[in-house]
Amino acid sequence: MNPINQKEERIIVRGLKSKTTRFVAIIASGLLLALGLNVAPANAVTEMAVSLSISRVGPLSDSAATISMFLPTNQFDGQGYLDNGARIEVRFFGDDTFSDDFLGGPFTFSKFSNPHLVATPEGITGNATIHPASHFFDEDSASSCTLCDGVDEVYAEFLWIDGAGSKIKRVSRVVKGQF
Repeated sequence: MNPINQKEERIIVRGLKSKTTRFVAIIASGLLLALGLNVAPANAVTEMAVSLSISRVGPLSDSAATISMFLPTNQFDGQGYLDNGARIEVRFFGDDTFSDDFLGGPFTFSKFSNPHLVATPEGITGNATIHPASHFFDEDSASSCTLCDGVDEVYAEFLWIDGAGSKIKRVSRVVKGQF
């Protein structure tokens, strides 16, 4: 073999190595992309179930509100939401014909509050009993309202806020009673 042919052979081999390397890199990138697409994405929280009950606990119109919150997701993602600052804010309103009176709140529940939100295999849950000041839920006091019947209609607004600022709002059913 003459020296010129040896040079050409080296160049061709180098060219093949270069093309082979590129080909392998393209195949590897494609495989990584395909594998990456098969990784399960985080379960976005899109639903929230809420409940409210109010009971009288004392003779001076002292009342207690029991609230429950549930957001379906897996435990891993639920814990991730809580670790990254997700919270639920609860506000109470009096249900009236023309405008709803703001009664109080927000009462904030998170991983760090007491009681706190917890990630379980079924989702994120939270349960609490709130003991507000006397007459907190007395939104239709018969003594201060000539058109009122003295029956209070109260509901709670639950606002889920995740660490990125995304929000879900749900409203409880209206609870009626003399609070």
